[in-house]
Amino acid sequence: MEADGKLFEIWNQFDFDVDPINSESEKKKFLVNRDYNPQFQYQPKMKLEQFQKNLLSISPSTSWLSRVVSQRRDIMLTKIDMMLNRKAENFTSGSIKLFGFPSQELVSIAMEDLKLEEEFEIKNLSDKDAASMISRTLGEMKLNHWETQLREDMSASAKVDSAHKKVYLKKGEKFSSAGVERLIVHELQTHVIRMENSTRQKYKIFQIGFPRYLETEEGLAAYNEEQAENLLHNKIKKTYAGRVIAVSLALEKSFADTFAELNKHFSDDDAWRLTLRAKRGLHDTSEAGGFTKDYIYLSGKLKVKRFFETERGIGFSDIYRGRISLDHVEFLRNNLSEVLNPLYLPSFPINLIKNF
Repeated sequence: MEADGKLFEIWNQFDFDVDPINSESEKKKFLVNRDYNPQFQYQPKMKLEQFQKNLLSISPSTSWLSRVVSQRRDIMLTKIDMMLNRKAENFTSGSIKLFGFPSQELVSIAMEDLKLEEEFEIKNLSDKDAASMISRTLGEMKLNHWETQLREDMSASAKVDSAHKKVYLKKGEKFSSAGVERLIVHELQTHVIRMENSTRQKYKIFQIGFPRYLETEEGLAAYNEEQAENLLHNKIKKTYAGRVIAVSLALEKSFADTFAELNKHFSDDDAWRLTLRAKRGLHDTSEAGGFTKDYIYLSGKLKVKRFFETERGIGFSDIYRGRISLDHVEFLRNNLSEVLNPLYLPSFPINLIKNF
């Protein structure tokens, strides 16, 4: 399909990166004066207007695939608009359009998880040590075409660039053994595997990602971490709870005020990172608003958990067919006989399957 291919070409070049490039220098200023609201700067984005023009030129038909492509095109147009106009009101409304915002029920669940006592973690591994472990695991998974690289301008300790088959680790970060194991489950056993299975499918939209796929994917990654019985179980749960609270606070408060609330439950470094993630995308963080994505880890995990409880294990392979959302599982089962079963599945299915 022409529209499917055109969208893939644009997606393969378009980088929706909202991490500021001066976060480390702004962190130093903030920790000296905690009333200061960071002023973030970002990499200049080239070709945004051209991407916008090319996306608008895509004219899908009325087939099911065309409707999905059209919805995904509109998502990319919203992202471009957010990057072209980083004023808090515009950026926040675009983020809510893309991801929504946490419900009061989810905030209440998160507040309970904030009470968890974190496990003691010894971060005695360097960024290069962690990168070596990630690379070795990719080799064991027969995925040597994926690269592991260190990168400075990141708000997370790790992230996957699915379009270019790269796993990034934050340069200068320290890791624990359990922390690297968590990253292997989250990034490799979820994000990388779903992308690899997507490349086997006939339609490119499986690689681009179906509408609302991200909540399912991040929720699945968080769910997998629990199933792998990581030694940092409480810390992981508390972190995802903190992300929900950070988004909820950031929508109404400045960076400094959001940090102050989170700092009651988290260390300086963790509270900074949570606040940074919720306020990234803005230039002036004294304004209310921000990037709402982070609540979907917890909301997605709860939805994935309900899905598996309902499916009684049957839907395990379905959810790994590609970068799809839970909303599309039943549709793909019933309508697309040519959709291939996943070639890759996580290496820890015993814990998950035995619960059913």
